[in-house]
Amino acid sequence: PFVWDSRFASYDDDDVHVTWLQVVPITEPEAQLVAEQGASALEDAFDRAQPDLFTIDRTSVLG
Repeated sequence: PFVWDSRFASYDDDDVHVTWLQVVPITEPEAQLVAEQGASALEDAFDRAQPDLFTIDRTSVLG
């Protein structure tokens, strides 16, 4: 998931290209979902649950 709006997606200049990365902590069940069904399945679960992705000790959106 990328929670910043698209204006931070990338930056290009004459001799440099920068792509911004964002790290989102996920739980073991969420990692398993990604392994089995792909990242889009986890993004869908995040969209449904609307968790606070900046809370490092949050509970899994999968229950």
